[in-house]
Amino acid sequence: MRESLSKVQQMSLPRNGLPSCLQKSLLTSPLKPPRKKGKPIERVSTLSTSLTSPECSSHKALPNASASALWGFNVYHSPELDQEEMDKLHRRRLLQEKLKVDRERKMQADASKAEQKRLAQRLDYTKYLYFASKYGPLHALLYCCTDFPGRVYDLLVHRTATTLQHWAVHYMTVLKRHARFVVSREFVAVTLGAAVSKRVAVLTQHHHAHQLRRRIFYRVQYRVFIAWRAETDRGKLITSKFQRAMATTLAGRFVTWKDMMATRKMVRQGKLCQASVKVFHRALFNRFWHWKKCVDKTKHIRSRFTNACTRRTLDCWQQWRQFSTFAITYKAQAITMQRVWKGHCVRQYQRCQKLAAIKLQAWTRGRSARQYAKKLREQMHLVGVKLRFQLRKDMVTLHETFNSSVRAAIAAEHSRQVLEQQAMHRARELAKRDASEALVKILGNAYRAILKDKIALFKSEFGMDSKRATIKATEEVIQEAQTKAADYERVVFRQTHSAPPSVCTKCQAGLPLATCPHVCGESDGERAQRQAAWVQETLHTQAMALAALDTRPLPYAERYRYLLQLNNQNETVPLHYNQSTYRYL
Repeated sequence: MRESLSKVQQMSLPRNGLPSCLQKSLLTSPLKPPRKKGKPIERVSTLSTSLTSPECSSHKALPNASASALWGFNVYHSPELDQEEMDKLHRRRLLQEKLKVDRERKMQADASKAEQKRLAQRLDYTKYLYFASKYGPLHALLYCCTDFPGRVYDLLVHRTATTLQHWAVHYMTVLKRHARFVVSREFVAVTLGAAVSKRVAVLTQHHHAHQLRRRIFYRVQYRVFIAWRAETDRGKLITSKFQRAMATTLAGRFVTWKDMMATRKMVRQGKLCQASVKVFHRALFNRFWHWKKCVDKTKHIRSRFTNACTRRTLDCWQQWRQFSTFAITYKAQAITMQRVWKGHCVRQYQRCQKLAAIKLQAWTRGRSARQYAKKLREQMHLVGVKLRFQLRKDMVTLHETFNSSVRAAIAAEHSRQVLEQQAMHRARELAKRDASEALVKILGNAYRAILKDKIALFKSEFGMDSKRATIKATEEVIQEAQTKAADYERVVFRQTHSAPPSVCTKCQAGLPLATCPHVCGESDGERAQRQAAWVQETLHTQAMALAALDTRPLPYAERYRYLLQLNNQNETVPLHYNQSTYRYL
């Protein structure tokens, strides 16, 4: 008896801490062997955020304080602990579901990024095929260094084009310099060849040389005659000047002598002092002899000058007479030569005038064409600036309109979603109240039938007891009722009030625009952040489009059409040009 009582004292209580009435008697039930002392049973104390198994607890299990106070001994298992374990399992399940949703969301984001990258690579490869069809395949190193060879090829083409443009300007300068050198060398060669050929023709044709010699003689004769006539005129001029000078000198000397004679007469008459008689007499004598010497000297100089002028005149006259005789002898030949020479000079002059007229006309036409081209270039530059400004203005207006419409759509959708969420919340509360009241009723109804089916399902599949199965089934029935009521209220609200511009096909969430990014199951804060990021990305794309518009070259046809549009608006033609000038452009 004592042995059986000791065995009874060693047996453990059931898991809930209370003796079960359905169990057999303590005396008839088989006794469990006592548990060996050692490491305690590992239990999950807290819910870990990771999916790995919890670490082993080194301390012993603590008894439940409330149950121990109720029964008077240490109770390690109680309904409260069971409820805590159920809550921990529920939280773990929720965490696993949340992690699963996050994993799916991340996979969707990665798939979206991969799809965007694939589309970008496809467009980039299309660009690469375009450049490859025009300029050949890209180098293997440049093709394999990146996932976007089209962008690399585009940068390479633009860089090469810029380099070629700079090189073309430099090389055109070198070519122009070389062309000027070549043209000068050719001109010198042609001129020298013409001179040499003319010299050879002169040396090989004696009659031409004879005509040239006679023409030279005639020209020398003409120059000698001109020199003789100029010398004669010069001698006459000098003679007249000298005669006038001598006459003036003699007149002055005679006036001085006359004054002296008058002074002497006055001295004799006693009108002047007698002491100055000798002085005046000597002065008169000196003046007279000085005048006489000047007269003799003038005569001598005049004779010498006359002899020199006569000798020079005779020499010139002799030479002129000789050449006159020569000219009379060869007059007929000179006339013929002069006629031929005059004809040659006239033809040469006409040829030079014609060539000068052609050059002047070509220069005038080229200058007119360059002026017109310069004016047209300047006007096209101004038209390009105006057109770029107009395109930028139109693009900015379009972007502002689009952004305002997007903001208005987002605000309207947000206000509509607030009203819709309020209506759905009211519908959920009403459905929860109705379902709770229906489940409390004793009479059978649809909710109780669904509840019974779910309780049976939980008992058969998951092995739950009646209490846990009832609680779980009740929660699911109420949740399903709330979900159905919320879905129905959403449909009714959208039919009666206003429908969203776009709807997600999976979660039926309203979207402000069809292109607006959306992830199913996201919160309002995440949705607002995603929409703000999308709006910011749209603004960045618009800014890049404006920057690309500023750097995009404007074709000549587009600028000319815009010029015609401006002319039609202003009813004025900015450029007036001649038809002949336009023909040579």
